[in-house]
Amino acid sequence: MRFLILLLLNFSIQAQELTHRALYDSINRYHPKLLENLLQISESEGKVQENKGEFDTKISVKNSSRTSGYYTGDYNEAIVTQPIGALNSQIYTGYKKGTNTLPVYEQQYLTGQDGRYLIGGEINLFRNSEIYKNSVTVLNSKMDLEKSKILYNLIRIDVLQNAMSKYWDWLAKGKKLESYRTLLHLAEKRQQALETQISHGDLPKFYAIENRQYMLQRQNQVQDAQNQFAIASYELSLYFRNADGEIIPINENNLPSDMPNVFQTITFEQNFEYAKKVNPSLKMFQIAKKQLENELKIAKAQQLPKASLSGEMYQDKGERTADRQKAVAKVGINFEMPLQRRKGKGNEVQIESKKKQITQKEILLENTIFVNLQSIKNTIDSYTTMWHNAEEEFKIASKLVEFEKESVKHGNSNFFTLNLREQSQFHARVKSIEFHAQLNKAYIDYFAILMALDDLFKRSDGGTSPVF
Repeated sequence: MRFLILLLLNFSIQAQELTHRALYDSINRYHPKLLENLLQISESEGKVQENKGEFDTKISVKNSSRTSGYYTGDYNEAIVTQPIGALNSQIYTGYKKGTNTLPVYEQQYLTGQDGRYLIGGEINLFRNSEIYKNSVTVLNSKMDLEKSKILYNLIRIDVLQNAMSKYWDWLAKGKKLESYRTLLHLAEKRQQALETQISHGDLPKFYAIENRQYMLQRQNQVQDAQNQFAIASYELSLYFRNADGEIIPINENNLPSDMPNVFQTITFEQNFEYAKKVNPSLKMFQIAKKQLENELKIAKAQQLPKASLSGEMYQDKGERTADRQKAVAKVGINFEMPLQRRKGKGNEVQIESKKKQITQKEILLENTIFVNLQSIKNTIDSYTTMWHNAEEEFKIASKLVEFEKESVKHGNSNFFTLNLREQSQFHARVKSIEFHAQLNKAYIDYFAILMALDDLFKRSDGGTSPVF
């Protein structure tokens, strides 16, 4: 039953016009590349969660029991530790118990008869205090998550751009196929009329032979156009899928009746500044710089003294020596100072160099954005003129065909000249289709640089029809 439903659904889809909007929705919902990158975002979220695990509350348990020998002492310990981000510190509390007899070198494990309760903590000073490895790892993993989301949008726009380019190739080749078929149909109808006139003795056989030659030429044009359209359909179908992610075959039934437009007014200077603002690669460069800033803080901190301050309070319970009945407080400090500091200085030099490399990449990318926008704008201007010229040429060629038909009808011209007129007419039509498609593709490329392809699909009349 499910197979039958899918079959009927696919058949229904294949009989409908394929619009930009339908392709757009299919890509955003079902395209494997986008689904893959959504999973990569999920992976990055998991990495953030993993790195936060360094600050998880931990419990440690130790047990030591002698099963033979002179001494009979046992030792048990349970400690709960909570890392704290501020000053890379931690606090802990726990319980220890050492019973029976222990050798001299293990007397530190001996506690009151009912055990020892303790609480303590440690904070880091100078190095590893405000900035340290675990905190930077969490910060940078959050930034990696942000980059993965930016990368998803970059890939999504890239897929949409490629799909729309394929869509216009497919649409143009479909319309060219329709034009060539119309041209062939004219020759076939004329062949029938000529053969009728020849059978009545009104015309010599030469006219039918000559027209047959034109038919063969036009049949080859149709055959080539069919092949080109089939290839374009296969390529476009990679972007058109159902809810199961399966490719939906595309054919002539999906061709729209008209060629839509995506034309919009372009303000180059404003768009260039906007393109720099929204460019995903430039955003990721900025994030990479922030990550390097965090690494730089660690490199500078490595040149500082390493000092930690610790404190602990404990009290034994139960029968033991008198001093173990009292609460005990201990304070300690650890200090370490790198004299040459080559590791920190070396890391600092490397990180500063990486930041400067990113700056150079930013400059090149901004230059590339400027050049690409300017180039596409020139392309849009050129194809706009060429398309309008081709449209005008087609109108003139159509009028000439009608004039030539009248001349043939009155014996003032011949089928050879009429054929040339028709060829010229449909050549102008094909050029108009090609220029129209290239113009729309140029607009799509332009708005892809602006990361604004989604805006082209927004509804402009309260939600009843897309912009194109």
